Amino acid sequence: MLRRRLCHTLGLSLLTPAALACEPLRASLLPYPGLYERGADGVERGFDVDVVRELGRRVGCEMRIEPTNTARTWALLSSGEVQISSGIGYSPERRAEVDFLLLARVRGAVVMRSAQAEATPTRAAFNASPSLLLGVTRRARRGAATQTWVDKLQAEGRIREGTDAPELLRLLGAGRVHAVLLFPHVLAGQPATWTAQHRVLDWMEGDTYQFGLAASRRGVPEALRDRLAAAAESARRDGTLLRLAERHFGNELARWGEFVPVPR
Repeated sequence: MLRRRLCHTLGLSLLTPAALACEPLRASLLPYPGLYERGADGVERGFDVDVVRELGRRVGCEMRIEPTNTARTWALLSSGEVQISSGIGYSPERRAEVDFLLLARVRGAVVMRSAQAEATPTRAAFNASPSLLLGVTRRARRGAATQTWVDKLQAEGRIREGTDAPELLRLLGAGRVHAVLLFPHVLAGQPATWTAQHRVLDWMEGDTYQFGLAASRRGVPEALRDRLAAAAESARRDGTLLRLAERHFGNELARWGEFVPVPR
């Protein structure tokens, strides 16, 4: 398998994108700040948007982008109804139904108002204050140690759930929770006044979760999946993915994650 992939990739390097043109691909992306947003002008922007378009450019395929949600993403992708999706949590078992094109290893952060962060600067201090509530995303996947912490607080009645990161931030702003747990890249685009009034705390150091962009095995032919995977790895190696991350999230938020090779 490895030899076949290497030979195939070397063969692709001799061809131009025009020679490898394919039918348009349906790319289903999760709407999130910095990842995928449609402006009032109708223009689609974000890291995921730029990544799928870059892969399309490299293999000669048009990417037709549309929004999805966490409740439907996996079912649509695994069935082949959509061909490419973002935000797919990685597991070896899922590789039976999809090919992961790129992977990001990220860790969660705790966000608090500045005054609260000064009063409870550590996770131990937060744990020792039973009146403090933590907001988390419903059904979110997390690193193992992070999930253990959330489960402990849940047993103590100290967890409040939201459907997504924007809702968590609204709960925090309304004072209904004292802190929220999220992936820092969703803070992209917050105004300077908001940033000055909040702290992003690194309480989950070393506890990471992997997710990425995946192509459906039912919806995308194997040869095209190989081409897309080779293009994604090339974009990782030549620094394109990192440059796009820094453009959309800024250097400070981009440091919370890293792009890693996809296991083959």
